[in-house]
Amino acid sequence: MKIIGIPVSNNKPSAQIDERFGRAKYIYIYNMDTNEGKFVENSATDAHGQGPKLIQLLASNSVEYIITQNLGGNAYEATRAAGITVFFPSGSGIQENLDAFRENRLTRMEKATKESH
Repeated sequence: MKIIGIPVSNNKPSAQIDERFGRAKYIYIYNMDTNEGKFVENSATDAHGQGPKLIQLLASNSVEYIITQNLGGNAYEATRAAGITVFFPSGSGIQENLDAFRENRLTRMEKATKESH
C-alpha cells in the first residue's frame, strides 16, 4: 500500500499545503491503491511537540509518505523511527502533489528543515 499524508489548511479538496507541519489544521490522507482520501483533524494542541505527535497520528493511519515543506528536527526523527519517507511538495495543492508523487517528480527530504524548539 502507498498511503500519503499532506498537511493542509482546511478540509476542502482545493486546500493548500500548510507550511506549518505540526500546526496544520488538517492532514489529508490518501491511499494510492484504493484512490480514496480523507481529511483528519490535527488534534495536537500543546505548545511544543506537535510535530512528533502528528507523526504518531499519521503512523496510526498507516501513512508511509508525507509531503510537506517544513519539518522540525524532532518530527523528522519521528518519521525516521516510524519508517515514514518525507518529500518536498512540487506545488501548493493536494492533487498536483499526488500527481507529482505518482510520476516520481518529488524530491526526498534528507534532513530536518527547521531546528526543534
